[in-house]
Amino acid sequence: MAPSLCALLLLALHPGMGGPGPSCGQDVAIRSGTFALSDGYHPGSVLTYSCPPGFYPYPLGSRLCQDNGHWTPLHTPTGSVLPKALCREIRCPAQLEFENGSFQPRRASYPVGSVLTFECLDGYTLRGPAQRVCQGNGHWDGGTPACDDGAEHCPNPGVPPGTTKSGSRYRLGERVSYRCKAGLSLVGSAQRVCTEAGEWSGAEPSCRAPFSYDRVEDVGSQFGASFSNVLGLAKTFLGRRLILSDDSFVNVYLLVDSSKSVNSESFQIFKEWVENIVDRVSPGWGRNTGSRCLSLPELTFLFFLIPFSPLPLFPAPF
Repeated sequence: MAPSLCALLLLALHPGMGGPGPSCGQDVAIRSGTFALSDGYHPGSVLTYSCPPGFYPYPLGSRLCQDNGHWTPLHTPTGSVLPKALCREIRCPAQLEFENGSFQPRRASYPVGSVLTFECLDGYTLRGPAQRVCQGNGHWDGGTPACDDGAEHCPNPGVPPGTTKSGSRYRLGERVSYRCKAGLSLVGSAQRVCTEAGEWSGAEPSCRAPFSYDRVEDVGSQFGASFSNVLGLAKTFLGRRLILSDDSFVNVYLLVDSSKSVNSESFQIFKEWVENIVDRVSPGWGRNTGSRCLSLPELTFLFFLIPFSPLPLFPAPF
């Protein structure tokens, strides 16, 4: 059989032998932003968008060059497809409710730097900040303010921005529930119970936009005093406490990057850090169990080894 004919038959039987797939198009610029490519315009290359401070890439932060020579489409949350990505202004969610008081100004959403001011009716005391500032990560600074008269077993839990609350009785055993405005995702406890200790079970909820993220200092402060030595943070106060009801649980996710971008020494350092965290949260658990999912009375630890270099993500709190 002639060599040329043999080559044609092989290509017909094994199309992948013809070399790499077609390159993706180069018209991928983002309006008012920049982009970076992991491997040029070749199949498998990841395109990552970046925007100036106070803005985020819309509708996607990254795209993949597919084997067919096309970039993954720019699907919006509503299902439509945009021809070009753009940088949108980061905004904080609106305050939808505020019991026994008032707040100003009232808007559908708030640009970075906006200030919300809270005031209570006569006979009620403000717990929490009187003012909150919209930060560049799409979150309001400070805790959730609430107006309370001290007449109930538990204090008024407040209504975080972007949420609506059902339940207005705060006696022992009473429950309150939270829902997010459309387009926002709830982080924390959707339902909380007034406990015998006079505190609310679970974690304070918050409603997050897809583009919002946690700053490193915010995540560190929420670990609390139990992790001070591990994190090297010299704090003498107790950070946020998590009170669990009998039927609740907490998942703690620890992600470890095991890609080639991390050398053995750095990987070992993080592995030891994970072991220290687990020991401090659950001193009764032995390291030599070999288990990757540890079911405890109150906590479940889930470990993930990430075998690739992760794309820039907007981290969520735990």
